[in-house]
Amino acid sequence: MRTMDLSVEALEDLEAPWNWGHFFAGVGTGVALVGIGIAAT
Repeated sequence: MRTMDLSVEALEDLEAPWNWGHFFAGVGTGVALVGIGIAAT
């Protein structure tokens, strides 16, 4: 049940507009790191 509570809190956080900026920044960073990893091989 703890994980369910955390997921609900995460969804509520996503509803806040300013959190979308952090979300997309995190995704962009992840994509960049993967791209660097692929380029390094």
